[in-house]
Amino acid sequence: TSGNVLLLIVVLGIGGNFHLGYHVTGLSSPSPYIQSFINSTWYDRYEELPSPHMVTMIWSLVVSMLSFGGVFGAFSVKFITSRLGKKAMICNNFIAMIAAGIMLTSKWAKSFEMIIMARILYGYSALGASLHLMYLMEISPRKIRGMVTLTAATFGSLGKLSAQEVLGREDQWNIVLFVPACFSLVPIMVLPFLPESPRYLFIEKGDDKECKKLQSLWGQGDYKQEMDEMLIEQAAIEAAPPKNPLQLLRDRTVRWQLI
Repeated sequence: TSGNVLLLIVVLGIGGNFHLGYHVTGLSSPSPYIQSFINSTWYDRYEELPSPHMVTMIWSLVVSMLSFGGVFGAFSVKFITSRLGKKAMICNNFIAMIAAGIMLTSKWAKSFEMIIMARILYGYSALGASLHLMYLMEISPRKIRGMVTLTAATFGSLGKLSAQEVLGREDQWNIVLFVPACFSLVPIMVLPFLPESPRYLFIEKGDDKECKKLQSLWGQGDYKQEMDEMLIEQAAIEAAPPKNPLQLLRDRTVRWQLI
């Protein structure tokens, strides 16, 4: 392609699945240091060491809050994307940067509660993985859509690998968990200058004139087939409004898929 699709794929990957992959394995290397930090913080507050059970409870919260935040992030994907378009990815990376700032300062503030809060926000920002997949499908030409969508898994794996390779020392564990903020800067700075998703412009905003300017995204060519696909999708949405979870469970036409 001679358009901006390749650049957009890289930027979305850095701001999307790369983050999720990093945070899934990011606690593996510094885990002994964070547990030591929990011990020392507790001692400084209460002048006694916490019981092993208490340390395990706090550490379990630190680990599990990523998934807790992720639930709220997943539920908000539709609401955010329908209103913000590509700005949703920019806002999501701002949230990731706020989380990184809380994580970075937690050590100096001597607060393991800040680590838990940062993990919740990191989890919420994992909605970037869903945004990543949605935009990959929407921005890619039909003939390479499958290949483009698979890049999401590649960036997720790169995130996991990076988290395992960045080991750090005991006095640097908060910096190791701050690293993703550096990658968040890329989509924040670059995405405003890249074209919007054609599907978002056409179906969500009804702006067919802007949608037809596909050359800036895909390069020169005739994209009548892609436009026809979006027309069919728009007609299907108007004919059958989205179902809520209970309606979906009762729908016999998708019973086997649910099973």
